Amino acid sequence: MNRFVCPNCGSDHISELSICVVVRRVAKWSDSGEPEECAREEIDWESDMPYAALRGPKARPGVTLECGHCGEQFEKPRQIAGA
Repeated sequence: MNRFVCPNCGSDHISELSICVVVRRVAKWSDSGEPEECAREEIDWESDMPYAALRGPKARPGVTLECGHCGEQFEKPRQIAGA
């Protein structure tokens, strides 16, 4: 069995990142205009709002993994030799 770890700290607590827009329709407003209650969450598959963050000068489109221990984000984990 192959074993992969974070290239920064060596932890095997790795999660795959996913970017999507989650919308919650506001059901009730406060007197000051703040949402107080929202409907059930839904994924907005047609929104391009956060996906624009994957383009531009600071874009990191290959970053798909994140270490749960140190928070490092990376594209490729490090394989442990002999594992």
